[in-house]
Amino acid sequence: MIYGIGEQAALAENNSWNAWLGDHADSVWSKHERSMDLNKEPLKLAWKSKLGSGYSGPSMDSNSAVVMDFTPAPGETAPANVFNRGKIIGKEAIRCFDLQTGALKWSYSYDETYAISYPAGPRTTPLLTNDKVISLGAEGRLSVVSKLQGNLLWEKKLKQTHQAKTPLWGFAGHPLLFEGAIICLVGGKEGAGVVSFDLITGKENWRALHLEEMGYCPPTIIQRNKQQELVICSGDGIDSLNPRDGTSNWNIPWKLRFALSISTP
Repeated sequence: MIYGIGEQAALAENNSWNAWLGDHADSVWSKHERSMDLNKEPLKLAWKSKLGSGYSGPSMDSNSAVVMDFTPAPGETAPANVFNRGKIIGKEAIRCFDLQTGALKWSYSYDETYAISYPAGPRTTPLLTNDKVISLGAEGRLSVVSKLQGNLLWEKKLKQTHQAKTPLWGFAGHPLLFEGAIICLVGGKEGAGVVSFDLITGKENWRALHLEEMGYCPPTIIQRNKQQELVICSGDGIDSLNPRDGTSNWNIPWKLRFALSISTP
């Protein structure tokens, strides 16, 4: 279930929360100060709407809230042991709600078979642009749909297009938007550990890194020595790349148990 709480005015004033950790990837959603004493100033429920299951966070602009979910097919159930990777058939979906009323604007769904641990649903937060929604499903389907109507513009099934292997806990690295490109943790073969795709066409701009274990950490842009660097924390180590062409700046080998690279740098 997705909830709307009574802070839409501040959100509209500050335009959006368009990605994981917000517009500026700093977890700051509003310049508007409010009391953190929720006993004195409780949040007010504006609306609520049903969802399927999953771990996706919502993204928002001044008009819409977008989130992903998963609905198992009738009769399908998750394994009693969540570490088992039995196949679960269902539908993964991107859903767009009216931010003021909670009414469903549109839903784009597709058939998906989960073979991951903790198979409740998608892990990543949708990424919003002025007119597009970018999503990455738990089994590696990268989709770009129209933000207005939810129709598919292009998609990449990364296990097919880049021979990627689904990590134990699914694809969880939130896609990154950088200068008209979508940078995605792919974990594919032939140096496709990280791939940059053109936002409009889906054409591959560049690929970099051979990753034995890509992990779960989202690609991140940092400023270092007055230069922008793309930092990739994988199960193999930490890499810094040029975000415009994928060339390497530096690398620190670092093998992690179970490839548990998770937190955003």
